[in-house]
Amino acid sequence: MLKSVKFKNFKMFKNETKIDLVSTKSEILRNYNTQNGILRGGVFFGSNASGKTTALNAISILLDMMFKEYVFPGFNICAFSNDELASFEYGFNIDDNEIIYYFSVNKEGKIFEEKLILNNDLKLNRVGDKASTVLINSNQDNPKVVDNKILYLRSIKFNIGFSEFPVIKKWIDYLEHSIYIDNSTSRLVTFNVDTFNETNLAYHLEKYGVKEINEFFNQFDIPFEIEYNKMNVLGQKMASVNFENLKTKCKIPLQFESYGNKLLLQLLPYILTIKKTGGMLLIDEFGGGMHNKLNELIINYLFKKTINTQIFVVTHETNLLKTNLIRPDQVFIIDYDEKGSSISKASDQSPRESQNLEKMYLAGVFGGIPLYGENK
Repeated sequence: MLKSVKFKNFKMFKNETKIDLVSTKSEILRNYNTQNGILRGGVFFGSNASGKTTALNAISILLDMMFKEYVFPGFNICAFSNDELASFEYGFNIDDNEIIYYFSVNKEGKIFEEKLILNNDLKLNRVGDKASTVLINSNQDNPKVVDNKILYLRSIKFNIGFSEFPVIKKWIDYLEHSIYIDNSTSRLVTFNVDTFNETNLAYHLEKYGVKEINEFFNQFDIPFEIEYNKMNVLGQKMASVNFENLKTKCKIPLQFESYGNKLLLQLLPYILTIKKTGGMLLIDEFGGGMHNKLNELIINYLFKKTINTQIFVVTHETNLLKTNLIRPDQVFIIDYDEKGSSISKASDQSPRESQNLEKMYLAGVFGGIPLYGENK
């Protein structure tokens, strides 16, 4: 699981910034929201344009560069910094093994440095386009010339794999099952073909039918069911999805359903898939269009019904700030000033378990509150 992220000179984050996922000693939700002393995710709050999405992207950039044909764009370098390199360091705990992975990249998208350390043992070392590693050949000491815009670890993964390093293989598998959802642009990013298929609503219904989704509705007394019908129209195979309101028995085609129900139905294959596979689920702009209670239900379900999974959410839904849903050390507050963006935690203020985190946040105790009009 992801234990920490350190990044510098990335978009609005000029100074070195750390997302620390080591849990505090608090007993709040310890059995669900932590695993082996590591937080199973976090929620990012802050004003508009403060850097919340960028904080989430500090995690997703690793996935993009590891599994996609992605060249780091120059505009990702902090525009008000004299430093020409952005750097990222990730700490993971995999079966009590410590993995540290670091890379830095310049404005041209060229990798400047890359390191992989397993239990304090340097396994991969790269400077510029010269890299050496024991992941390919334990006797290899001579640096090899590598593509200057592609992570060397990515090249190894796709060309050879990590059959002789099961811990690294398990780490890569964990990353590869991750899912990124950007609700602001209706964009879904998956990192292997199986996950892409499983999260597609049509594929999911064709493979599993409606049982899993309707069981979810029934479990939480959501008064709807869906039906999935396959038809042959003028020689072409077609399918339709209908929502049935269990109170009125009225059936409505999906395209005419409420925006909130459409969002929920699109989200459920992602949730049901990550529940099976594990990995990281990253959601930008979570909650818009769905009722507060439904948002709470989903967050509660993700932490209590999934294992080997971390959930990272950017949101303005302050109703999620409840200690029966989120621990204070999982609440990351993003602020922005003339020095750039910065991150703090609600737990830095040592709130008591009985205190209302939502009221404290809205009162400005934790920061991350814009000052508009009369409030300024």
